[in-house]
Amino acid sequence: MKILFESKFSELQIDNFISSIHENILKKPNDKYFFDLSQTEWISNQGLLLITGILKYFFEKGIEFEVSFFPKGTPTTTIPKRVAIQIIAIWDIWGLWKIFPIDVCENYLGINYNTIQSLKKIHDISNLLRPQIYDNFKITPFICLDKITQYDDKIITDKLIQYHALNEATIEIVDSHNCEHPFINGIFGKIISKELYENFLDHFDNSFFNVENEYAFMSLALKGRIDEDKERNKGVDVQRVLEQNFETEELEKSIGFFYDEINQVFKNQSYITYSFLDFGVGISTTLRKAYHEHYKANGNDSDILKFAFSHDSSRHPIKNPFYANKLEEFIPRGLFDIISIVKRYRGLLIVRSCSGKVIYDFSSTNNTDEAFKSFDELNTYFPGTFLSIYLPAIPKGETIDNSVFKPDFKIPDY
Repeated sequence: MKILFESKFSELQIDNFISSIHENILKKPNDKYFFDLSQTEWISNQGLLLITGILKYFFEKGIEFEVSFFPKGTPTTTIPKRVAIQIIAIWDIWGLWKIFPIDVCENYLGINYNTIQSLKKIHDISNLLRPQIYDNFKITPFICLDKITQYDDKIITDKLIQYHALNEATIEIVDSHNCEHPFINGIFGKIISKELYENFLDHFDNSFFNVENEYAFMSLALKGRIDEDKERNKGVDVQRVLEQNFETEELEKSIGFFYDEINQVFKNQSYITYSFLDFGVGISTTLRKAYHEHYKANGNDSDILKFAFSHDSSRHPIKNPFYANKLEEFIPRGLFDIISIVKRYRGLLIVRSCSGKVIYDFSSTNNTDEAFKSFDELNTYFPGTFLSIYLPAIPKGETIDNSVFKPDFKIPDY
């Protein structure tokens, strides 16, 4: 099966990409895959995470594949600088080579360490300091998390030690853009990572790929705003660029996060993106029984995803304080934590699981029902769970909302 990537690979392209692979594996389990990225100019952080996760599982499963960043036989001296920069970023910074033994990388990726060094020399791309590298290439490393059966808080903390390095890299980028955010500067990002990893460990069953070693994947990055003065001096229509970027990268139903309805302009803002991916049975499957018991009815996968982010569906559900008996019943846990943080910082949450696909856009509302939309019209399938959070970066010195969000409860009648 040959997969020819478009010039961009982001939220808009994800569903058809993964659904076509899922369908082909079911029909032709012994098929070989050719991933052609030679025409691709830009890949979003979450897009790159998904590609990485697929390649890792293909390797573990023994599914044959090849990745092509440029046509076979192309001399490195003729590779354009744009392509060279993308290859260097994916190898050197993202760390794609880490998912294979180093001696077999070239067999699958068509490049190796010597290719990278050659491209750096040809295009005079030196080894920059880390903040310069991340900010220039708009990319940070990904994290691969193992599936473990026995764990406690210390083991989870040790496993997530990679998050601290990733977080530090993102802080440097955000700081260079004269911004900040409690998600990376404080404990919120650590809480979310811990909750998602524990949720993965608690509920993960055999993956769609059914391999011996199972994994989850995580990434954190900043997409910076366009320098309007600089671009205008070049004669660039910034609004047109922002509009084209939305039309070619983002889901139509997420427009509220990217478009200012009041001023009728696309927002030119920096935002943090955080993604978590696994190829397990999916949230929609693990919570199907709980949904039925709660509502005394069957729901589709998007209905179940909406239920998953409510306050009473997690491992430690938040009880009405009039009925709670234990301390943990007062404490927000599980996926509800994510909704609380995205809501607090007027962010966007996109979740895919099985046939369920939902969006929560809190850019203009604090009402969870108003923020909710489903985008499952395409009838595509995601074999697992893929969650992405977008949070607007906050200019330094701007007031941050520290109020507490609570689930709505009804006072009992007496």
